[in-house]
Amino acid sequence: MLAAAVVAAVAAGIWWDNGGQHWLAIHTGTCPVDAPCDSGPGPYYQFHSGFGSYFPWSLLTLGGVAGWLGLHWRHINCHEPGCWRIGHVRIDDKGTLSCWHHHPEGRPQPGHILRMHQRHEARIRR
Repeated sequence: MLAAAVVAAVAAGIWWDNGGQHWLAIHTGTCPVDAPCDSGPGPYYQFHSGFGSYFPWSLLTLGGVAGWLGLHWRHINCHEPGCWRIGHVRIDDKGTLSCWHHHPEGRPQPGHILRMHQRHEARIRR
């Protein structure tokens, strides 16, 4: 794991020294005035009219997606405090989810799932 991180860091450093910095400056619109990629009146003209104008909206979008994922994870997570596993089986009538590790009867077998399904259908028919 450490070796892969070192190799990735070295590769990123080589890319950065061999034109990566210039590539990033062109694509974010932050080329200096004396660089050949400058086409505006100032060094950050391209940034504010291109990448910089989109950046705040992308942060809001990413924040919204992260918030939705957090709420969704909370909804599907196991009922045990501190358990990061996804709950697969509802273990009571309140809809409490349980992962296979914390399930009261161990890993659920097809017979248990069938009983829970029949109990659910009976509850719906009432």
